[in-house]
Amino acid sequence: MDGSCESWVKIPAELRAGHEALLMSILQRKQAMPRHGNLRHCRHTFLELIEIGHTNIEADGMRRSTVYTEQRTEAAETDMSELYSDAHRAFQDLHDTRRLADRLEGLAHGELDPNDRAFIESASFFFLSTVDEKGRPTVSYKGGPPGFVRIVGPATLVFPAYDGNGMFLSLGNIASTAQIGLLFINFEPARRLRIQGTAKVIPNEGPCHCPGAAHLVHIAVEQAFVNCGRYIHNFATGSLSPHIPDEAGHQPFPAWKRIDVLADALPHRDKSKLEAAGGPIALEDYSGEGLPNRGNR
Repeated sequence: MDGSCESWVKIPAELRAGHEALLMSILQRKQAMPRHGNLRHCRHTFLELIEIGHTNIEADGMRRSTVYTEQRTEAAETDMSELYSDAHRAFQDLHDTRRLADRLEGLAHGELDPNDRAFIESASFFFLSTVDEKGRPTVSYKGGPPGFVRIVGPATLVFPAYDGNGMFLSLGNIASTAQIGLLFINFEPARRLRIQGTAKVIPNEGPCHCPGAAHLVHIAVEQAFVNCGRYIHNFATGSLSPHIPDEAGHQPFPAWKRIDVLADALPHRDKSKLEAAGGPIALEDYSGEGLPNRGNR
């Protein structure tokens, strides 16, 4: 995407009529924004443009104006996303999940909520992803007693780095790039929590001192979000997740797709499945995936 207005958005002439000044103001503001960085504060700017498409829907024909509005919405969300790149967007568009992806990103939060805190404080393990200065990722398992990951602020975590194999892949990567990802998993009931942020290695001293740790890792949380847990196996019973597709490729419709704050953003292919499953449900009525009815596919 270059800096010209015409390459950024091609607005039909009939939609430009009467809105030239507003459109030019919006486009100029967009051009003044950095290509990368936090663009959430400019959401109202893009919504102004989207509204122009909406105001022409009834007068100019439902199909054409609706398509224009959806395309403009998608482009706006692409520019504003802090989580998705063009590569992510390509797969989302291929599978018609851009709306759902945007909704899920909108539900991500920078400060840990009570459910996040309870989950983390009860966890006895998590998986840590780091990346080195050459862009090579690695993932490691981190374990300890429940509560070994300490919450020391609204968006701050500290965990101990115990003695390992001497390679120091995780700590070396953190010292090099600081970018980390954490995955917390609960097997019964099935739940996952993802955290992305930046980290630094600090001495094992002060109020967070942990006996036996070589260092502490201090994490500044940037995004926390619950992740779909339907493919988590039940290790207590030794049974596999009932959501795994069968030999014909069929699988149950997940209950999380019925949650009302997500239901209207589902891919078009899921709309009929949603209705067959009983329609949307309130968030407080969602009890996890449990044992779904495999007849509902």
